[in-house]
Amino acid sequence: MKNKITKVLFFTILASLLVFAVCACGDECSHENLIELEEVAPTCTADGLTIGSKCADCGETIVAQEVAPATGHTEEVVPAVDATCTETGLTEGKKCSVCNEVLKAQEEVEALGHTEEEIPAVDATCTTAGSTAGVKCSVCDEFITEPETVAAKGHTEVVVKGKAATCTEAGITDGKKCSVCGTVTVKQEVIAALGHKPEAAVEENKIDADCDTAGSYDLVVYCSVCDAEISREAKTIDAKGHTPAAAVEENKVDATCTVDGSYDSVVYCSVCDAEISREEKTITAPGHTPAAAVEENKVDATCTVDGSYDSVVYCSVCDAEISRETKTITAPGHTPAAAVEENKVDATCTVDGSYDSVVYCSVCDAEISRETKTITAPGHTPATAVEENKVDATCTVDGSYDSVVYCSVCDAEISREAKTIEAPGHTEKTLDAVAPECEKTGLTEGKQCSVCEEILVAQEVVDATGHTEVSIPAVAPECEKTGLTEGSKCSVCEKILVAQEVVDATGHTEETIPAVAKTCTTAGATAGVKCSVCDAVLEEPEEIPASHEPVVLDAVTPKCEETGLTEGSQCSVCEEILVAQEVVAATGHTEKTLDAVAPKCEETGLTEGKQCSVCDKILVAQEEVAVLGHNYKLDESVLGNDGKPTCLTEGRWLYTCENGCGVPAYNLNDEETNVDARHGGYVEGEWVTAPTCITAATYHCTGCDTDFSASVYPEIQGQATGIHSFDELVEEKTASCTQIGYKVWECTADDGCTATDVTDWADKVAHTFVVGEDYSVACDCGATYRNIAALVEEHRLCGEECEGCDTHSMKVVFVGATEDDEVELPGGETSTSPETDKTIALIGLFGSDDTTYTITYKDADGNAITAYEVTVSGEAHEFGVTTSASGNAYIDISDIADDVKTIEIVSSADAVVSFYSVLA
Repeated sequence: MKNKITKVLFFTILASLLVFAVCACGDECSHENLIELEEVAPTCTADGLTIGSKCADCGETIVAQEVAPATGHTEEVVPAVDATCTETGLTEGKKCSVCNEVLKAQEEVEALGHTEEEIPAVDATCTTAGSTAGVKCSVCDEFITEPETVAAKGHTEVVVKGKAATCTEAGITDGKKCSVCGTVTVKQEVIAALGHKPEAAVEENKIDADCDTAGSYDLVVYCSVCDAEISREAKTIDAKGHTPAAAVEENKVDATCTVDGSYDSVVYCSVCDAEISREEKTITAPGHTPAAAVEENKVDATCTVDGSYDSVVYCSVCDAEISRETKTITAPGHTPAAAVEENKVDATCTVDGSYDSVVYCSVCDAEISRETKTITAPGHTPATAVEENKVDATCTVDGSYDSVVYCSVCDAEISREAKTIEAPGHTEKTLDAVAPECEKTGLTEGKQCSVCEEILVAQEVVDATGHTEVSIPAVAPECEKTGLTEGSKCSVCEKILVAQEVVDATGHTEETIPAVAKTCTTAGATAGVKCSVCDAVLEEPEEIPASHEPVVLDAVTPKCEETGLTEGSQCSVCEEILVAQEVVAATGHTEKTLDAVAPKCEETGLTEGKQCSVCDKILVAQEEVAVLGHNYKLDESVLGNDGKPTCLTEGRWLYTCENGCGVPAYNLNDEETNVDARHGGYVEGEWVTAPTCITAATYHCTGCDTDFSASVYPEIQGQATGIHSFDELVEEKTASCTQIGYKVWECTADDGCTATDVTDWADKVAHTFVVGEDYSVACDCGATYRNIAALVEEHRLCGEECEGCDTHSMKVVFVGATEDDEVELPGGETSTSPETDKTIALIGLFGSDDTTYTITYKDADGNAITAYEVTVSGEAHEFGVTTSASGNAYIDISDIADDVKTIEIVSSADAVVSFYSVLA
């Protein structure tokens, strides 16, 4: 705006001067038409001009322009750019901030190149993936050779053998664990003792009864598992009496076809062999038994004469002839064979031939018929025409030949004809042009007869072309191979015009060859070195032989009807069978007799059977024998007081079974009386010993002078009351930081009862911790804890008082003193604490609500001392376990027994277990 005002004033003054000038000069130029001379701004290196003007009519300068000096450069620093591993950098430079002219050029700084750092290989474990070795730049972290992921191997399960339970001892099931990392994959479980299993009763010390004398045996029951004797009972075997066996034949005289025979049919006792009966029997003569007819005295028939034979029937038992009949074999007549040719004369081309057609009998060779046949002459057979007396034609003169046909059978000449071969004329062929070469002349195309070689068109000479120069590219040198400089040659004749010179080889650039892990069947290799440019191997990797990891395949014992297996082995990694198991034949059953069981008065018996003593399979089933029924007789020796009862004796009549079953029967006759024995002399309501809270009452009968417990007779109610009088307070504990609160009461009954009852149970109260100057916390109970990483409300424990806080009252979370102070615990898996030496004081159990933990205290040998369950639910728990408001449980194990060495924890769901250190 200021410049614009200046220009207006300037032109106003200029116009006034011009008017004055015109008025003063008379006829001179009035300078009415002015041209503005524009201002030229100065630059950094060039001068400028101020505004001026001149007359457009006369060209006179009215206002002269003045020089405005150049301003000079305004220097600005161009920052340096650092070179990286892969990109070039720049040095610091300078330029003018106004005109951008470069005052100090930046120079290029070469890229630094990568600084190689080897990334070691990480072996894969059962549950964690690994990786191959790699190479990266230690400066920019860019991968030069990126590691490859190696999948986790998975567990290699092997069986942890258990122990079978016996009748009296507990066993343990088979389990499984990983043979590589030791992780238990299938937990072993305790099998309760089986208890005795009774076998079928067996007979021992047996004395067999015979037909007239009774026998005996011991009926013994053993355990089928451990053979221990469970029971033994003496048994009587009744005398059997004679048992008829099947009748046998004695003094036998066999019958013939025509004469009767005989024998004695005798029955013996099957037990003692005594003869029971004898009867003579007749064997009736059966008569002759005709066999199939046979041929004798046979005369075979011929073609023209009949034959004959005798058809004879004999007895199949005694060979006597029964019948004989002569039979005729009729002559069959001649059987014509195929006709044959005899006396044959072959025909020629012009004369007929002949032969005899004869038929013979195919059985006796007699001639049946003969007929003469004619073979007609076929005539000449023309062969292909042939050329004879041939004179070849030339390019310009005709030739000739005879075309002759002969018979192909007898060679007779059939026809002859003269033929002309016309002259073909010249056969033109091209004489190819010869292209001129760099240093050699050529030829034009020509023509020549290909038959007589006469030149038809002559060839002319063409001048040499001279060389055509092309570049021979330079060859870059390689690691072990020299290169070449650029040269030149003729592109037509390949002649070298400028020879190439040798350039030295560059040498190798080393690169690591990653190691290769071996497998069961594939060899691995150690790391090596190669050239990254030409791939030449500079340090050869060493082979790591393939190898299996064998585990035993347990032998399977064969059973009675099942085959077994021999021991084998298998690779635990690739599962290849290394030693195949062979089938062991089934053992077959070991037969044992199931003794017959004699029937009793009220029990059925069994016939003898058979069973396998190994697998218990029934081979011959036992059949039931009907019960005998009782055979009772009054036993006069045990009658009770003529049927009258006493305090201790029933008034009844006893009958004894004569079969010896031992089952009594009473009062079988209607007129006999059966009355129970009763105590009649006790005084109801009076006690010999009165009942207490722990002792039953006792009564005395005056009738039989006997003391007895009231529990013998339900109608006399004299049992112990079981009601204690817990009136005396014998112990009381108030809940504190370290002590559960409770009261103990004792029964005050005067009968010596010492029962106690615990009431008013209360949780421990929380510690109230105060932070000390040494970064520890202390409670009124005397507990002091260090190594604490905890939050105090919203303030981190740092040794300084927080604003607005006098003390630090906190819930303390203790950091473990071991390396593994926190364990991720998937559902159903197990975590075991490190061996405790009292440096672990708390175990934290963290998980969602209703997560159940099984905690087992174990000794140094891994045996369980005690076990219990904790469910995260926000409630208090026994065994020193409490849960926080958030549902997390803390187990106080600071006072556990010295023999507890490890603590095993199993969770029902995904959870976290932490071991906390407490240092007092």
